[in-house]
Amino acid sequence: MGVCQGMHSAHIRPASSRRWVVEFGCLAAWCVLGFCSVFFGGETLSFSKAAFENARVLADFEQGVPVSSFVQPGFRPRDAKIAMILERESPVGGKFARFLIGSDHRDLFFQYAVRWRYLVNGTALYRELPLNCLTFTLRVRNGSPLIDVGKNTLGVWTYHWAPGDRWVGGKNGRSGTTDSMMHGYANMRLLPGAEGRWVRVELSPSAFRHQREYYHFYAARAVSGELDFFSSLRQLQFRVLANVGNITPLDIDNMAVVRKEATAIFEPDYVAREVPSSEAEVRVPIVLINPTNRARRYRVFISSFLGTSRSELNRAFGEADSVGAPTAVQKAVGGDGGLGVAYLADAKGEPAGYREIGVAAGGKWKGFLVHRLRPEMLGPSVTVRYRGRKWAVRRDTLTTSVIAWDPDEPSAPGMEWIRVAPSNADDGQHRPPPGFPPQERPPEGWRSEDVPPDQVAAYLVTEITLR
Repeated sequence: MGVCQGMHSAHIRPASSRRWVVEFGCLAAWCVLGFCSVFFGGETLSFSKAAFENARVLADFEQGVPVSSFVQPGFRPRDAKIAMILERESPVGGKFARFLIGSDHRDLFFQYAVRWRYLVNGTALYRELPLNCLTFTLRVRNGSPLIDVGKNTLGVWTYHWAPGDRWVGGKNGRSGTTDSMMHGYANMRLLPGAEGRWVRVELSPSAFRHQREYYHFYAARAVSGELDFFSSLRQLQFRVLANVGNITPLDIDNMAVVRKEATAIFEPDYVAREVPSSEAEVRVPIVLINPTNRARRYRVFISSFLGTSRSELNRAFGEADSVGAPTAVQKAVGGDGGLGVAYLADAKGEPAGYREIGVAAGGKWKGFLVHRLRPEMLGPSVTVRYRGRKWAVRRDTLTTSVIAWDPDEPSAPGMEWIRVAPSNADDGQHRPPPGFPPQERPPEGWRSEDVPPDQVAAYLVTEITLR
């Protein structure tokens, strides 16, 4: 066994390439949809490229509750039926939506009427835009069940579409395959004191700490894999997690995806490699860049997940048109995650450990992301049967998510009333998958709960395929 620094079979994508990229992998019908939307689309397609540079307004409710159609994103018709438009108090003014949430209606979906459409650019063609934060304002009444000191009461969930994924939407654009196995969760609660006030919520990729079928893994940007997080977004879901008895009003306003200054950037930000399972290490050269005009110090959170590949999960999801299929597949191969398989090392190979990385304004830190592999990580081939279909799969993919953030960066105003649930990747209690070390909690200040959900941090995703 040796150290792998060569490419083997590799796919490396520099962060600098993630700007205004158009992917032409869509099927012809979808391309026609995107072409027609330019000429026949409604207000959502009237944005110029320059307008996309800083913000993409999803809903401001000045013209009522937007209802989803082929050319306009909005809420489902059934969601709009439980909403009313009200005037905001002076001096702010303007209009907002009040949704009347009940035990039989606790989900609000924001999307196009077909699944083949991206929320941010308004077309069926994938195009990467420099927008990196979801923001909205909300308000709850006194005594609202969304106020809690310990339990999650509200979820903001994302659904992403990979270019050319024919499973999403199926033949009619409305099948049960909602995403390309790219489904992120940001679960949170409002703290006491938030009652009766408008609270501005800002959610960067750091807020999305959970991903469907990726257990004990802090996903963040890894939710969308190689793709840009918000550029690949096709649907949002608000889920009221609180126990709602009587009708509970939830006021929402100013939904947008905006551009915030990143505190750090990884170069590259995505690497895929295929290596023999006998390799002892896989080292990925990386650069941590401080793009700002002041010196910063960074802390890093790294978690990994070992399971079957996203493509195999997505194939099962699409062929069965049921989320139960990828669940069965991941369970059969024993997919799970945790800490300790990957770590950062400096240019000399010394592990960074729990030491902050200082980088001058406009400066760079060079090092490696080191993956420690074990032969037992590669699992046997198994056959999974689900609803008359079957798939031959194995545990052969190690996915790692790296987040570098600045603990000195102030949180956005309003976020003091929000607590986003931590990842369970660092609970230090679960039994890890084969080849992972015993799990231990990171020291205080370095845990998933310490990563600011509103800060646009540096993100690096690696996918190591074992053979």
